[in-house]
Amino acid sequence: MASWSDPDSPEIHGHVRCRIGKSLEFIENFNKVTGKKITITHLVMKMAADTMANYRDFTGKIVCGCYVPYETVDISCMVNLDDGKDVSLFLIPDLNNKSLSQLHDEFDEKLKDLRHGKGYEIHKKNTGSVNFLPPSISGVLLELCGFISTVLGYDNPELGFKKHTCGSIAITNVGAGGIEKCYVPIPSFLRVFGFLALSSIKEEPVIDNGKIAIDKVLNIMFSMDHRFGDGTRGTKALSEMQKRLENPYEFFRIE
Repeated sequence: MASWSDPDSPEIHGHVRCRIGKSLEFIENFNKVTGKKITITHLVMKMAADTMANYRDFTGKIVCGCYVPYETVDISCMVNLDDGKDVSLFLIPDLNNKSLSQLHDEFDEKLKDLRHGKGYEIHKKNTGSVNFLPPSISGVLLELCGFISTVLGYDNPELGFKKHTCGSIAITNVGAGGIEKCYVPIPSFLRVFGFLALSSIKEEPVIDNGKIAIDKVLNIMFSMDHRFGDGTRGTKALSEMQKRLENPYEFFRIE
């Protein structure tokens, strides 16, 4: 309850339906060749970073009503902790300039730290104090932390301040529970441009060269802050994301 007051944020929501049969094939081949284990979440994170690099007006923050661009395209991932009893985020910086193998290694390292290492201890320490406060106070505290970390750019994870907490965009995979569509609200204190939520993967009929075929389909739901730009550029960016995901061999390399 501390995260929101009455609705007043200029959010827009929607979803794009992606055929990912080729992406799943690419992932399987990538894992065989490299010995690593990437998932559709890794591929969507990389796809989002590469796309957002072409839309730098979406990769920044709003400071006192003015847009301030980030120097790099950073993508964050929201993950479950304690068997789904808690959630947290970790950031992959400058992702558009990293390979899928580099993403895998950094993702794995940060996920392990957040679930079982020092990152977990810091997360519990910082959130534990908020949980004991009434929402009226913890809400103000969270907004203050968001202002200090994102707007002012102060970075001190030990104290709960992470510079650019969510980076350019945050991604969460809600499909593990079988959810087909879910639009994520943007907590104001995170001060992020938007969220992408990944659905469960389903076999569905699609039109292929005028004929009905069956393919694997992934819904990507988006929630975005309309202050960063108009719907035309947002739609164009989503179409580019869809193109990258549906044609992985054109945009990604196995290395």
